[in-house]
Amino acid sequence: MQWASKFTTVRNNPQNLIKLLTEISNITKNPASQKPHISIFIKIEARDRSFFRSFTKIQDLKCNHQLEFETLELDFHNNYKKKNKITQLNREIRNKIKLMLCASLFITYLRYINISDLNPHLLAQILEFGCNFFYWKKDDPKINYFDLLDECKLMYQNILSILLENSLDIPFLIKAKINPR
Repeated sequence: MQWASKFTTVRNNPQNLIKLLTEISNITKNPASQKPHISIFIKIEARDRSFFRSFTKIQDLKCNHQLEFETLELDFHNNYKKKNKITQLNREIRNKIKLMLCASLFITYLRYINISDLNPHLLAQILEFGCNFFYWKKDDPKINYFDLLDECKLMYQNILSILLENSLDIPFLIKAKINPR
């Protein structure tokens, strides 16, 4: 939750967003205490803009990602009601809970994937989707993809420059041999 609340404050600033991303990726991943939300993660990875539009009220027609999302949202609602000792939620609180849930799911997805395996373009696309669509308030300005891309490239350059300085520390299996002709 701490990263989700941080995400809500830094999502409009590419530099701070990349700092948060590096902070998230540097934390060691513990074995999952709960199963990942694969259906939701697949939709995020595909950058599916029909994520919420495909929601339906007919139980038999609900997709897996909708069922997962509704279960999580219900858990959030129940926890909020218990903590604040109330029985009903107004629309404003439900909207805030939905935004925090979206932020939490996006941060969870970023922790789930291996960021170092992505190229800067794909990472920028995923971040742009998360900031401009998956977690987006109506009146907030959208983040510029090209600003994100520049920051992602800079992040990878910084990571690579650290690797190049310590070329003797690269494991034997990773080093490539060039055959002389």
